[in-house]
Amino acid sequence: MKVIPLGLQCSVPEGIKRANLREYSYPFDWLWCPSKTTYNILSILINEGIENALQYMTTGYTYYKYLGNEHYVSVDNITESQMNKNSGLGNTHFTINNEYKSKLKIRLERLLRDII
Repeated sequence: MKVIPLGLQCSVPEGIKRANLREYSYPFDWLWCPSKTTYNILSILINEGIENALQYMTTGYTYYKYLGNEHYVSVDNITESQMNKNSGLGNTHFTINNEYKSKLKIRLERLLRDII
């Protein structure tokens, strides 16, 4: 049995890791991802393919500086805190660049393989 984190925030994969049930990373690990957005990403992944899901998850971001206590301010430079205001998808651990996109693509491929 595979345990696949689909939760709203980083605590879900962390909990799975602490329970010694984590095999490897999936695309929703270490993101802020509302349930509706998770559903949209899964729908795109299954119906439209990995490349479209990757594009949905890595475009349309605004960069933020973390101020503490879950407070952020918008900035004009690249940071590790990014939010897509349309989808609600947030990333506070990685800068969205080619390296991150490569990792995310592997995670999407893994997820698709494991759910089909």
